[in-house]
Amino acid sequence: MPVRDTSMEVYVDKVLPSISESRRRVFAMYWRFPNASKTNEEMCAIMTREDPKFKINRFTPRRGELCKMGLLEEKVQRICTVTGNRAWAVGLTEKGKRLYKESGVDGQKILAQERL
Repeated sequence: MPVRDTSMEVYVDKVLPSISESRRRVFAMYWRFPNASKTNEEMCAIMTREDPKFKINRFTPRRGELCKMGLLEEKVQRICTVTGNRAWAVGLTEKGKRLYKESGVDGQKILAQERL
C-alpha cells in the first residue's frame, strides 16, 4: 500500500528529527548514494575517512535499526570491495528514497553540521 503524502509529511516533521544522531549520520550517508547499495564495510570505510572515530561497531547496529524502520534494505549479495568477502549490499528502500526526495534534507549538510 502506498504511503500517503500526509503520512510522509508527519514522518519528515516528527519522526526524522527524533532519530538518534548516529542513525541520522548513517542514514545521511545512504542519502549521498540514493541509487547505490553498499556493504557495511564499504559504507563504514567512507564514514571513517570523514570521521576516524566512527567505526564498524557503531555503524552496523545503526544500519540494522534503519532496516527495521523500513528505511534501508538488503539489496544484493556481492563481493565487498573492502574485504573481498561476499556480503549483503544495503540501500535505501522506496520509503527511504521518498523521504530523501520529499524532505529537502541534504545528506551532506547533515554530516557537515554534525562535525561542527
